[in-house]
Formats: sequence, C-alpha cells, structure tokens
Amino acid sequence: MAEAEARRAFDTHPDLVTAGVVFTCLEEIDGRWRVLASDYETPQDARNGLAHIFLKTAAESADPVTVERFRAAADVLDWERRDEMTVAGRRFRVGRIERSARIGPDGPEPPRCADPQSLPGDEFGLSSRTVGFIRDIALTGTAAAMLRYVLHNRVPDCDSEAARRDAVRALLTHPRIVLLPAEFVVAEEIGGRWRPRAHATFPTVRIARDSLADYFRVVVPGPDSPEPQYARIAADLGYESPGPAVCEEFARAADIVDRDRLDDVHVAGQHFRIVRVEQLVRLGLDGPEPPRPSDPDPYLPPAALMQDHDQPGS
Repeated sequence: MAEAEARRAFDTHPDLVTAGVVFTCLEEIDGRWRVLASDYETPQDARNGLAHIFLKTAAESADPVTVERFRAAADVLDWERRDEMTVAGRRFRVGRIERSARIGPDGPEPPRCADPQSLPGDEFGLSSRTVGFIRDIALTGTAAAMLRYVLHNRVPDCDSEAARRDAVRALLTHPRIVLLPAEFVVAEEIGGRWRPRAHATFPTVRIARDSLADYFRVVVPGPDSPEPQYARIAADLGYESPGPAVCEEFARAADIVDRDRLDDVHVAGQHFRIVRVEQLVRLGLDGPEPPRPSDPDPYLPPAALMQDHDQPGS
C-alpha cells in the first residue's frame, strides 16, 4: 500500500514546495553516519543538543579520560560555534535536513493511509523515525527513486541570493540524496495560503492530531484556557479570549478530531490540516551536509551569550 500511495501522490499532489530546514546531531561509526537527535530549529540549537550528548556520555562513562574529554568538548561548545568535533576518537557533526511538502489542487498533501498512526514511545514523547543510521532509515522503492530523481538537481525556493548560491553549490558538494521518513505538521489556511502553526513536526499522525486537539482546547481560549499555567501566560502577554461561544466551538471540534481521527477540519471560519512533510539529507564524499553559511544562525553559544548580556550597557 505504501508504494502505491507514494506513486499516486505524483498525480494527486504533483508540486513540491519548500517546508524549511532542521538540524541534527550526527556521529560517524565505522564509516556510517548515525542521527543521534534531530528537529533542531537552528544550527546553534543543534550544537547545544550535541553539548548535552557530550555531557550525558561523560556522566555514563566509567573511564576518567573519556569523562574529561567529553566534558571539555561540551565546554568548547558552550563558547564556540563548532559544527564538527572529534572527541576521544569519535567523530561528531551538526547536519541539516531539508523539508518539502507536496501540493495539489486541494492544497498540501495530508497523511497517507500507510503512514504510521503511532509508534512505541508516543505516550512519552520518545518516538522518532529520523534517529538511527541514515542508511537504515532511508526510504527505498520505485517511488522513492522517482522523488530522488525529481529532487536531484532541484534548487528550492530561497529567501536570499546567498541562500540560492549555497543551494546551487550543494548540488556539487553533496550530490547524493537520501530520503528520510516523512513527518507531520499542523497547518492552517490563511487567505488562500497554507502556513504551519509552529516550527515543530511530529513523527506520527496521532501525535500531530493530538497537538491540533490540544491547540483547540488549551491555546485558543487564551486567558480562559482550562490549563491554569497557560491561562496565566496568555493573560500576562495580553492575549484576549475569543469568547465563550468560540471556545465551545473549538472544544467540540477537538472532541470530533479525537473521535473521528480527522486530519482536516473547519472550525469557526478557520481551516486546519495535518500535512505530510518529506525529508531529505544531502551526502557528499565526507558525509552529510553541515549547516550552510546562509542558514539562519542568530544565537550565540550559551556561555558567550551570557557574557554578552553581562557586558555594561547590554
């Protein structure tokens, strides 16, 4: 079924649009690259994630030399922007994943029947389909080969000329494409155009659907939210409640989403959909593509940021 649906998508949703980039923590093991953690919004977020991995490795090791080296590496990342490090003979890198969504006459592609509704660990927020050895999690089959062919020399829409130059350069430096399992995002149609509700994607349809229902129940009411902590935050930020009638309408919609497992819903004049997001990694002779110079990277490393804040006049 999965292969048939993937082929059918070329007809039902023939166009591809850029859906952003996320960053990953990687380790090379015996010539193979493994994704340790993913879905970071910026390169610095991924570096912070890598520092956490280093500290965790140090805490779990009984070897004093290993502990010292991984702690020292984490300290380096507290101060410096490093996208690749070798620590105690192990090679680590920050990588990037490109995302795109399929578009058809009715908008972005929703989940397919063969897409996973849930995975082990969903209830604890631990499930993931993009963690593991890249070759092991890569998509295969005729439809995947067709999509790789389409994407091979494709330069995605870019926000700047510098980003376009980097994208063109990547065709030469990292020409091989590996497709990773799709993830899912909550999107809203606004003025005839679809926009994600947030940066985060979800590994399964169920988690994305639960997020949509929670948005309806908890976020939409603002200061009238049934969740006290969120209600306080909304009030402090000056958000206004849409009123009891609208809150009740969204609460009923949340119940319907849960009951009927809906991936597309109209409520109070708004249109929401769970959207399927394709993911790819570009590989070169030296492994997965690292962050590009044009990738937004607005934050300093944590210690450097604190030092900057402590400066007079900051």
